[in-house]
Amino acid sequence: QIQYANRSAAQSLQLELPDLLGKQVFDFDTSLNQTTWDALWTELEVRGHMVVESEHRRADGSTFPVEVSINHVTFAGSPFNCAVVRDISERHQSARKLELALDEARRTKQARDQFIANLSHEIRSPLTAILGFVDLIDQRLETDEEARTWVELVRRNGHHLDRMLTALLQMRNVDSGQDEVAIERVSMDEMLALEIAIAHRNATDAGLEFVVIAPGALPTSFLADQTRLLQAKSCRFRWLSSQSSIRNSRFHKIWAYLLTN
Repeated sequence: QIQYANRSAAQSLQLELPDLLGKQVFDFDTSLNQTTWDALWTELEVRGHMVVESEHRRADGSTFPVEVSINHVTFAGSPFNCAVVRDISERHQSARKLELALDEARRTKQARDQFIANLSHEIRSPLTAILGFVDLIDQRLETDEEARTWVELVRRNGHHLDRMLTALLQMRNVDSGQDEVAIERVSMDEMLALEIAIAHRNATDAGLEFVVIAPGALPTSFLADQTRLLQAKSCRFRWLSSQSSIRNSRFHKIWAYLLTN
């Protein structure tokens, strides 16, 4: 039986304090009955202290979640259980909101992954056809060197786009921790030629003189993850899409640096 309780305990159960005194714990704790209460008492005698979550019932029949910290004590030769009860309704509400947010995040990720997969498929199919026709055109341009140069540029850009699609698909692996680094040898000449050709065309369209300044001798190749390299390079030359900042310039320079660790 309840031997002592404060007014807050009575108010939480919508009872007057005298009405609470003398009640059994299982009169308002929905998880307990006489049998489970006897078992809990025996366990407390052994352990001395427990913290449990349960549910209490108010006088109007409504319930609310609680955290109960229980200590087994002996006073004047008699055993008692001293319980401190805390309403954890807000904690449960926060946990529920977090669970809903996580579910929404999972659905968003699934939708994103599906969108990426569909986008990659829709782009890669026509891209494969374009690259096939480029190869056919190249076979017929045996004497026109300038035309073959532009065909090669189209081919390189096509393969560049294909690798970017691969990188886009690999974004799905980041969240699952399955992202891998694939080191391979990358041609410095091909990489710079592609970037310079793209930037030169855009600079020309913007009415700018395009100048590339590179340090003395560059290595012919280097080791890198080509997909990650393409992701990093995608941030380059964005000045071309923002002509307002250089509209009054006669020319614009790009410096190429090779950094070593």
